[in-house]
Amino acid sequence: MSGGRIMGHAKEYLSQASTRLLMVGYQAMGTLGRKIVDGERLVNIDRVDIDVKASVRQLHSMSAHADQRQLLDWLTEIKGVSKVILTHGEDGPREALSKEILKIHKVGIEKPGLGDTLEV
Repeated sequence: MSGGRIMGHAKEYLSQASTRLLMVGYQAMGTLGRKIVDGERLVNIDRVDIDVKASVRQLHSMSAHADQRQLLDWLTEIKGVSKVILTHGEDGPREALSKEILKIHKVGIEKPGLGDTLEV
C-alpha cells in the first residue's frame, strides 16, 4: 500500500469509523500500509494528515511469496550459481535467508540497501 488508486481510497475512507480495511499480504516498512497495520492513528497522504478511524485487520495467509524452504529448494535447482543478490524483504529475514543459503551453497551473497548500486 504505497501507490496507485488505493492511496485515493485511503485518503477518502480511512477517517470514517464505518470503514473496514482488510490488508491481505505483507506491508513493507515505511509504507502507508505498514503504518496503518502497526496502529498509527494519524497518517499523511499527499501532504494531508488523515485521522485513521477505520477498523483495520490483516490476513497473512494470502501472500504469493515463496517461503524460505521454497526459495532454498528453487536455488538448489539452478546450476552454476556463484552469487545471490537478496534485494527483497527486511534486513532481519534477508540475513536469516543468507545464512541458510550459505549452509547449502558456497556462493557470494549481497544484500544491497535502498539506493545502493551493484555491478553485475
